[in-house]
Amino acid sequence: MLAHRLTGFVIFLATFTMAMFTYRNDNWELKPGYHPTLGTIVVITMSLLTIGGITASQILERTKWNTVLALRIKKGHGLFGFIVMFIG
Repeated sequence: MLAHRLTGFVIFLATFTMAMFTYRNDNWELKPGYHPTLGTIVVITMSLLTIGGITASQILERTKWNTVLALRIKKGHGLFGFIVMFIG
């Protein structure tokens, strides 16, 4: 579980950092075209995936009786992760 958390954080940090460098070099504008648009979608979905992973982890650690909800969130996080990998 620790390796999953660390790699998820490193991937998020790398994606977000490179996006900020790109936006800064483009004077904070989104240029027209499919590549900048898809890149922005990937940055947003990576942010949502990271937040979802943190939420899923916290719910799994803190719930004792409502395991159905925790397992649904865990499954949703995994499915969303595969979708993001496919888009990326």
